[in-house]
Amino acid sequence: FKDADKIVFCFEFLNTLEKKEIKSGIGELIKYGLIGDKTILDFLLEKNLKKLTANNLKHLIKKAIPIKEYFVKKDYFDTGIRNALNFGHSIGHGVEMLSEENISHGEAVCLGMLAELKLSEIKLNLDKDLSSKVKTILSQYEINEKTKVKDIDELISLIYKDKKNDDFLRFTLLENIEKPVSKMKISKEELVSAIKEILE
Repeated sequence: FKDADKIVFCFEFLNTLEKKEIKSGIGELIKYGLIGDKTILDFLLEKNLKKLTANNLKHLIKKAIPIKEYFVKKDYFDTGIRNALNFGHSIGHGVEMLSEENISHGEAVCLGMLAELKLSEIKLNLDKDLSSKVKTILSQYEINEKTKVKDIDELISLIYKDKKNDDFLRFTLLENIEKPVSKMKISKEELVSAIKEILE
């Protein structure tokens, strides 16, 4: 591990992004809203893809930066709670690889988050209203909440290769908004149940 000498944010680049890239970035912003600052979700709910401006994105990114900084400082060597920064990614990476549709990384992560919110409901009794709120945001930003994958068994296998430990999968899930819980054990049956939520 080595700290960066300098981190540069060039917000002017936001003006050059195509709609697909904006939608991809929305996925990351939703993640930060879930794990660290619910006002990000509230702001996204007030807008939609057509109304969101570069200045709005700048505002949201500035809210997200200290959340990432917090988790990195709290768990510098990435052994526990810093895994919250990967919320939605473990399932999302597999979906991105196996989806029959041309979805971006961020859109795949959105689907992964929906599945991991379902796991949070199963394991930690997370309020289902949070998943409904995320689905509303996805709709407003024209991001699909379901996809088709080439082979669900291959998707499960990919996730197992990434996450398996002592015959269990381990995920960082949400006990509540802004309250991630790391290294939750997940069975294959629970994973399959969650993944079916995002498949057409």
